[in-house]
Amino acid sequence: MGRDFGAVTRTKTWRDPIKWNSRAPELQAELGRRVRVFCASLTDFFIQDADAWREEAWKVIRDCANLDFLILTKRPRLIPSRLPADWGRGYANVWLGTTCGVRSSYTYREKSYLYYDFMCRDFFKWMSEQDEDQEYWKAPGSGQYVYGKGLFQYKAKRCYNISLEAIEHETADPKREWSAKQKWREVFGTAFPD
Repeated sequence: MGRDFGAVTRTKTWRDPIKWNSRAPELQAELGRRVRVFCASLTDFFIQDADAWREEAWKVIRDCANLDFLILTKRPRLIPSRLPADWGRGYANVWLGTTCGVRSSYTYREKSYLYYDFMCRDFFKWMSEQDEDQEYWKAPGSGQYVYGKGLFQYKAKRCYNISLEAIEHETADPKREWSAKQKWREVFGTAFPD
C-alpha cells in the first residue's frame, strides 16, 4: 500500500522550523536574507481537513520569529475565519498569498511531481502571453483582483524558453540531468532543485 495523498496529515518534519529558528541568524548572514519556510506545500493550510493541526502550526510560527513563513492558499475566502485570535494586523513573519492555476495546467492536476517541468513551462507561456497594458487580473475561483507590477511578460517568455531547453535535456535519450538542472537553476536560482 502506498501513501494516501488525499489525506491531510502532519509530516515528520513538523517541528523542524524550531531547529531552523535557532540557526536562522547564522543562515541569514550566509544567505544575505531571512530564512523562508514554505508551509503546507502539499496541501492547503486553510482547508477544513487542516483544522485539527492549524492551531499548533500557528504556535510553531509564533515561536519561530527568526523565520519567514510563506502560506499559500487556493481558498483566500477561508483565511479570515482561520486566523489565530492574536492575529491583529498580521504576524511580521508571515506572508499570506493565493495561488492560481491556468487552464493549460489542469492536464497535470492528477499527476505527480514528475509533471512540474511541464506545469512550469505552461505557466510561463501563459504569463508571457498576457496583455502588457492590463493592470489587473481576477483570480480564478475567488474573483479577487491580482495587480501586476511592471512588465513581466519578457521575463516570463525568457523563463518559458529556458524551460523548453531544460525539458529537452530531461527527455533526451540518454537523459542529460545535469544540464537540465543547470537550466532550471537559471529560472529558479542556484538552490533549485536540491
